[in-house]
Amino acid sequence: MNWLDFTIVIIYMFGVAGIGIWTMRSIRNTEDFFLGGRGFGKVFSIFLQFGAGTSSDMPVSVSRESFRNGMSGIWAVLLWLFITPFYWIIGPWYRRLRLVTIGDYFTERFQNKALGAAYATFSVFYFMYYIAIGLTAVGKTVEVLTPRPESTYTAEEAESVTRYRRYVELEKLRLDGKTHTPAELNEYRLLQEKKASGEIRSGYSYISSRTIVPVIAFVILIYSMLGGLKAAVITDFIQGVLIIFLSFVIIPFGLRATGWFSGLHQNVPEHMFNLLGSPQTSDYTLLFVFSIVLINLVGIVVQPHIMQTGGGAAVDEMSARVGLTYGNYLKRLCTVGWALVGVIGYALYAHEVSDPDMIWGYATMKLLPAGLVGLMIAAMLAAIMSSADAFMVSGSALFTMNLYRPWRPASSDAHLVWVGRLTTAFIIIGGVLLSQLFHSVIVLLKYIWTLPVIFGASFWLSFLWRRVSAAAAWSAIIFSLAFSFLLPVLLPQVNSIASSPELLTGTRPSFVEVHVGADLEDVAEGRALKTGELITKRITMPSTPIYFEQKVRENPDDLNSKYMGSGKFRPGVWALSRLGVDFSTSSRSTLEALTFLLDAILPFFLLLLVSFLTTPVSKGALDRFYARVHTPVQRDSQLDRREVERSYADPNRFRDKLWFPGTNWEMLKPNRTDIIGFLLAVLVAAMIMALVFGVAAIRWP
Repeated sequence: MNWLDFTIVIIYMFGVAGIGIWTMRSIRNTEDFFLGGRGFGKVFSIFLQFGAGTSSDMPVSVSRESFRNGMSGIWAVLLWLFITPFYWIIGPWYRRLRLVTIGDYFTERFQNKALGAAYATFSVFYFMYYIAIGLTAVGKTVEVLTPRPESTYTAEEAESVTRYRRYVELEKLRLDGKTHTPAELNEYRLLQEKKASGEIRSGYSYISSRTIVPVIAFVILIYSMLGGLKAAVITDFIQGVLIIFLSFVIIPFGLRATGWFSGLHQNVPEHMFNLLGSPQTSDYTLLFVFSIVLINLVGIVVQPHIMQTGGGAAVDEMSARVGLTYGNYLKRLCTVGWALVGVIGYALYAHEVSDPDMIWGYATMKLLPAGLVGLMIAAMLAAIMSSADAFMVSGSALFTMNLYRPWRPASSDAHLVWVGRLTTAFIIIGGVLLSQLFHSVIVLLKYIWTLPVIFGASFWLSFLWRRVSAAAAWSAIIFSLAFSFLLPVLLPQVNSIASSPELLTGTRPSFVEVHVGADLEDVAEGRALKTGELITKRITMPSTPIYFEQKVRENPDDLNSKYMGSGKFRPGVWALSRLGVDFSTSSRSTLEALTFLLDAILPFFLLLLVSFLTTPVSKGALDRFYARVHTPVQRDSQLDRREVERSYADPNRFRDKLWFPGTNWEMLKPNRTDIIGFLLAVLVAAMIMALVFGVAAIRWP
């Protein structure tokens, strides 16, 4: 970066910090700090949702996955496209609840403060993970944008880069379908493991991502801690515009460098333009995409920030619907650009970047002129700030209202606001620590896909069915916590499990034919008449562990040392194998898809079973809860309170609007607004899908 880029970044960071200080003057009570006074209309609701849900990890994770898998990597984020039309339906739910947090929901719906406190505890850790993803992504982008010349490398750093280049040579032999000698194969396996662990790298920088992350976190903390949700909304509006622009500006520079779309197809294997990859060439098969859509649909309703960004802070129900639905569609459009950048990055820099998380920043450095590089960094900062501010405010709301206030019920509003501010500091510090611990965008992202399922099934079923009991909710929560999160993380830490030969079983290696444009070496060896001509190459797909995400050698420098299981363990796959299911020919994507499917589905069966065997919440409490949920929101707060009181007095006021009025099911019949709005949302989703397939198919110019 040059002086102009640094200047732009510094001006931006001071500007958003100033917004937090300025909005501090309007914070008078907890509703102002946590919900912005419930006064956001359609435009600000759209940008609040867009900004909160568009973190710096998204362009990094999508470009990373499309760099590794081709256009099918777009599903790392575009999975939400199939969920978005449902936002039109659930948006009013959060506004009609008239609560501050989802923790309040669990407390009131089940008449159980411990459930609300448990959810609040979960939410704080959820936000730490989510903020860690964004901090890791922007940190790695800044790192790759500040490269050091090789003349400044230490001897150890120079050796690391030399060994990485040797790995690239051996990897190219594999991709060209050539056979390694036994010595080369051993060397390749050793270097492959060292690359995966980060021991060998393609280069080094002046600024380390681990160093810059705390600095970025400090700026986020200033304006979020002082200004609350109002500061978040103002900055989200500014940052949303900036993110949209920078999501696409890099594309023409990249296409020009590759020879536009025709050149891109010549320089990239043809399978990388498939939106649904095969199990051999991509992690994103049809089954895998279905599984991550399902698990995120189950979990989306209890993402801890959804009360603030999903409609709870909107001035009315229509603003809640429009903000939640179309704020997310803005993200879907940006996703197309992010995926294309990843494929362009593969065409230009396939082996120049050792860490795929850095391809977005590397392409920025190589392709954009001075000034735009600084704007790109500002956009990345905008993305993490716009998500982190909303997440920190939501997390502080949950901690304050569901953990601290029940313990200190006499606390004043002013005191609770300051407790909320201190909680934001705790959350951002936790995010920094997790970023330093995991230091991988995709690893953290997969944790985020799984975490909300712990409470997701209980929310869905309890919102729609009176019969769900507190005991059933506790059973499902404890089961999901153990089965989907604790066991997968803790079992690999047990040496006897991690080193078990039976559990280290892998799938059988396979071969796959890929179509790719010929290079100069292919022409020289007679496999093609000219460069760019499509030819077929047969490459080896190595074995993948069945029960662990990966396996590593106990001593990385000794090829004879034993393997150890690493990453998350798959208890569901293990259980099915004990029942006789054979996974020896399964791909990694199939194993991960099955894990997500079990995580999403099993809690519902447990909820149904335990609910039928235990006592439900009292009828009076449920009547009062559902009476409020079924009462439409009025813009005038006093009129709205009067309408809710009418419903309390007559709990059966809206029973005729239910699908099954004489049963325990509490599903409202859809009205004209529900139906037309949902169909329009589906139409928009279809148009975005057509755009994605169209971009993948373009071959001209």
